[in-house]
Amino acid sequence: MRTFTSFVIVAASSALFAAASPLPANTLEARQTRSRTTVFRPYVSASGGGNAASGNSGDVSGGNVVNQATGPGGAVNNGAGSNVGGQAGGVTPGTTGSTTGNAVGGSNGGGNAVSGSSGNARGGSVLNSGVTSVTNTGAAANTGGNGGSSTSGGATGGQGSANFNGNFGTFGSFNRPSKRQTYNGYNSYSTSGTATTGNTDNVDGGSIVNDAEPDGTLTNGAGSNNAGTGGNTESGTAIGAPGTGQSAASGNTGTANGGSIFNHGGNIDNEGANFAGNGGNSFSGDAFGANA
Repeated sequence: MRTFTSFVIVAASSALFAAASPLPANTLEARQTRSRTTVFRPYVSASGGGNAASGNSGDVSGGNVVNQATGPGGAVNNGAGSNVGGQAGGVTPGTTGSTTGNAVGGSNGGGNAVSGSSGNARGGSVLNSGVTSVTNTGAAANTGGNGGSSTSGGATGGQGSANFNGNFGTFGSFNRPSKRQTYNGYNSYSTSGTATTGNTDNVDGGSIVNDAEPDGTLTNGAGSNNAGTGGNTESGTAIGAPGTGQSAASGNTGTANGGSIFNHGGNIDNEGANFAGNGGNSFSGDAFGANA
């Protein structure tokens, strides 16, 4: 019994020692050679593209002319070529009107772009006010300024994107070299930026106002009272960035009315006078929604 028992213990101990003993170096090297090989290509992920906001701008309207006689027997007399309302910005060469810059959202993260806003570019008006009489004689007495231009910049949303290319190996058998399987890269787009422009303001032509009080006399000679022409107001183009089908919104603009003539008095005498201004142009920019 003791001999048999001793034999069993020795055999079991030998098995344990064998399982616990470290593998030879050449065996480890062979297993590493046969194991899975995984190779990762670069993963490029970009997010948080910067937003772009332009917009705002001041008025560039032409100055007004006001003649007001308030004393007893007050009268206003305007000769040829007198009283010319200022031209709005964008009319005179060298002036640009009221314009906002373009806004382009940062790419690789989908920055939003917002432009829009701009100021008035109205032509200057002329106001004549007398107690007893207002007299306008000669050509071009009282000329309203022309409306200028008010334009908002374009807006282009930034494209959001993330690119991944991978090459994955599969497990191989310990008895044969491993297999390798290749996966083609793909493009994945994060949220792209929206584009919003719009706004701008009024570009009306200047008006003419002659007021001789209820009992006064108003006389307008030939060629007098020429109201200003309306200008151009145009909102920029909005382009949504591709990738996730973002929207684009333009719209808004101001009025581009021609200037008006207002004559008020107990007696009004017009001789080939009073020319209201022509209307200008008001354009809303194009808007292009992006494909998803």
